[in-house]
Amino acid sequence: MGDARPRRGDPDRLRGRPGAEARRPGAARAGLRRARGRARRPRPARPERGPRGRQGADPRRRRAALRGRPRRSRADRRDRARRDADSGAPRTAPVRRDQEEDDTPASVSAGPLASIREALAGQPVLVFVAGPNGAGKTTFFDAYLQPLGIPSIDADRIARALREADPRAAPDVVDRRAFREAERLRRAFLEARMSFCTETVFSDPVGARLGFLRKARAAGFAVFLVFIGLRDPSLSVARVKQRVARGGHDVPDEKLRARFPRTLANLRAAVPLADEAFLFDNSSYDAPYRPVAVYRDGKLVAGHPPRPPWAAGLPGL
Repeated sequence: MGDARPRRGDPDRLRGRPGAEARRPGAARAGLRRARGRARRPRPARPERGPRGRQGADPRRRRAALRGRPRRSRADRRDRARRDADSGAPRTAPVRRDQEEDDTPASVSAGPLASIREALAGQPVLVFVAGPNGAGKTTFFDAYLQPLGIPSIDADRIARALREADPRAAPDVVDRRAFREAERLRRAFLEARMSFCTETVFSDPVGARLGFLRKARAAGFAVFLVFIGLRDPSLSVARVKQRVARGGHDVPDEKLRARFPRTLANLRAAVPLADEAFLFDNSSYDAPYRPVAVYRDGKLVAGHPPRPPWAAGLPGL
């Protein structure tokens, strides 16, 4: 019979006709199956699987990307919390809780920044940041108010600049000079009807700060009170010691303890004087600047339990 395969120059092969092999029984059906197999479209690539078998990218990673920060592993978060607790450095955190992380909606839904930003568009604004020593007033300003472009008048910052200019100056002399300069700047901004922020421990016994709030409202300022509280005087003492260890200024323990009740008394008197008052508790590094309450024209409009001890006696709490 000889070799049935087409040889070089076979006419059937050159004309594209099937040769002897293709003419065997069943060869046509086999060729058709092979042709169909070659024409079949490739399967689309399967989407990436996230953890626990969920389709697509991990939604937790997507939410972290939308918030503009990389997601840390659980071990990284534990290490960072341990470092913060050891160093005493407050963690930067949102003013209100991220509702994607906590299913319980925050009572303080809008947050203070929206109200302040809206008021800045139409009138001069005074943001009065008050709280005990070591409560985190400067950290709050740097994180949340400075981006709004509001200048800050802070006697502590002024005193630090004076000490750097004259390291041999007596601390009491520096503090008095810083206090007078801060008072002068506040009056100048008020007379010029320019928006500004000022920080204070709010512990004066004669009501000078309360009088300043009244003057600001009478001058047409929108007055926002931001109060940052601490659990008790002992925590204020501990925070100041941590600040000193990082190179900050010191305040005697007895002065801190004496100031604490005066600060709370002035808070209760100041709430009705502000267009809006926002109260935060910064006692825990695990929940920094936790919203406590919002007042509008002295009336409670939002609360966020649990109520910290320092908020006792405030309207509606």
